[in-house]
Amino acid sequence: MDTTGKLPAVDCTDWCERGDGHSNVSHPEAQYCVSEGRSVTLSRHPLLSFDDGSRLRDTVTAVLYRDSGAATAHVVLSRSDFSAFELSLSEAKQLGSALLRLANTAGA
Repeated sequence: MDTTGKLPAVDCTDWCERGDGHSNVSHPEAQYCVSEGRSVTLSRHPLLSFDDGSRLRDTVTAVLYRDSGAATAHVVLSRSDFSAFELSLSEAKQLGSALLRLANTAGA
């Protein structure tokens, strides 16, 4: 740690949204790499209401996530910005394949 109390830079992945080494943080937990999200708006789910009276469709978003020092990334799935599941890369591939098979079976 340097005299400013900030951590030295880490090696970011090529998909890291920030890509700057995350050196302006003082805790290792804050040096994670996260990718840009891939979102799907759900058409078969009710609209969500908010305190300000606005409404919007529910979404599922997936991001790649890697903790500082971790050997591999994992996939985080969230529903309308609330984390729901964390999947290994193998589990994410299995889930993607299973969803594709279901959609194909239904003729979509």
